[in-house]
Amino acid sequence: MIAVIPLELKNRLKNFITDRSGLYFRDHEIKNLEEAISLRMKIYGFESPVTYYNYLTTGEKKEDEFRELLNILTVNHTYFFRDTAHFNILKNKILPELINKKSANCKNEKPVIKIWSAGCSTGEEPYTIAMLIKELLGSREDIQIKIIATDASLNALEKARKGVYRDSAVKYMNEFYLKNYFTVKNDAAGNEIYEIIDEIKNMVDFSYFNLMDDIYPKEFDMIFCRNVVIYFEFQTIVNVMTKIHSSLLDDAYLFIGYSESLNFMRDKFSMVIDNDALYYKKFNTTKNTVNKTIEKISDSFSKIFNDLNIHPKITDAKPHDKKTYETKENEWSLDFRPKAPEISDTGYYDETRKTSNLSYPIYQNTQEMLGLAKNHIAEKEYNKATNLLEEILKKEKNSVEALPLLVEILINQGKMELARQKLSLLYAINPLFPPAYYFSGCIHVEEGKIDKAKENFRKALYLDKNFLIARIYLAHIYREKGDFNEAIKEYRNTLKVLSLEPAEKIVPYSGGFSVSAIMGICRDNLERLKNTI
Repeated sequence: MIAVIPLELKNRLKNFITDRSGLYFRDHEIKNLEEAISLRMKIYGFESPVTYYNYLTTGEKKEDEFRELLNILTVNHTYFFRDTAHFNILKNKILPELINKKSANCKNEKPVIKIWSAGCSTGEEPYTIAMLIKELLGSREDIQIKIIATDASLNALEKARKGVYRDSAVKYMNEFYLKNYFTVKNDAAGNEIYEIIDEIKNMVDFSYFNLMDDIYPKEFDMIFCRNVVIYFEFQTIVNVMTKIHSSLLDDAYLFIGYSESLNFMRDKFSMVIDNDALYYKKFNTTKNTVNKTIEKISDSFSKIFNDLNIHPKITDAKPHDKKTYETKENEWSLDFRPKAPEISDTGYYDETRKTSNLSYPIYQNTQEMLGLAKNHIAEKEYNKATNLLEEILKKEKNSVEALPLLVEILINQGKMELARQKLSLLYAINPLFPPAYYFSGCIHVEEGKIDKAKENFRKALYLDKNFLIARIYLAHIYREKGDFNEAIKEYRNTLKVLSLEPAEKIVPYSGGFSVSAIMGICRDNLERLKNTI
């Protein structure tokens, strides 16, 4: 029996899923919320959807449960050679260079290449890596290959070890791999199935591992952790990626999903964009000693500024690139960024900046409060952000910087009527304000009024053709309605605009996603659509 979920609770669940997945504009496709919730309730013996919601959001094993729920709710796009650009760069550049480097540095012993597929699901990813290595090495035995594949789902691991797949997993694969590394059989119903040959199976070691664990395996040359941490809360992502960083050798490679970003770890990884592939390299700790010394000097100067109560001009800018990030007067676009370092020239409140007579923070100006509010929004701390924005609006009731942020929060919290009220204020201030039409479109999407949503996104783009998030939303609508050619056109237009921007710039209204991350999302969708047509 399918549970009946009240509309308000259903909206809270949908908003929770969207917020936690990090996919602000829904890159996942919800099949049937009631059916999925009912299945999970049956497993735990819960009689009320409210009880399950509390378990999902506050329970001791909420991380594991969220992933199990997402596995049901999302359309499974797992297949061999998914995100072709990653495997092209792996085959044509990274693996050959790594093999040559290992061979040159280990003349007296057999070199080892260690690769970890973290969150391997049913095995398509690690088997793809194994096939590429086999293709490159052939019959060579002078290099030892260790591919570790882990997942927190025992059912997924069981399927992975069997290595048996249906045509949906192999339909985009080059005929060469299908012919050389699979055996074609028929199941009991007479349908064709494809089994990985033993030689490739034996190259991969599958085992259970939960990324919430404290101790991680070490000394990897490469880690694939794609489309895994999008299910986690921000602080969990930081913890996981910090441990993954420690699992990599210096100059080693990390592949994450195109919907994911490591902007908050710029001191630990360098981002590489090569043709259509986007991946990361761990900084060499020896080479990075000079940078760390500079950072310490910078911290010392920052402390001096704070001790002397000297505060440089407040901007919403990165210290090294004010032209890109600075908030200009009368400019409507706003940057959402991950939490900034607590140093005095970033424009963000530093806990050390309190007077001896006051117990509450002193903000230098409205821009400082806006910067802190954006930090809270990026980390989903909506109550803290709302308090700051309401303080601003008490002083400047027509603030076209604070109002859009408040509307954004209300939509994320599912408070559509309140969002509409604030939105009406934006229209009254400026009827040609592009974000107002964008937010109207978001509200209509939440209410299932897709045609009205499309109309509002188009209006936003008419007023500003470079309003990227409105364009991406429009592309998603076309994709969902089966108008694949229009969707492709919008994704390509988005890529065209993004190609002119710095890779690490945060895209306005994206929930903290960088230009490079949004480009990856567009490429990922283009790849899927091309395979669909």
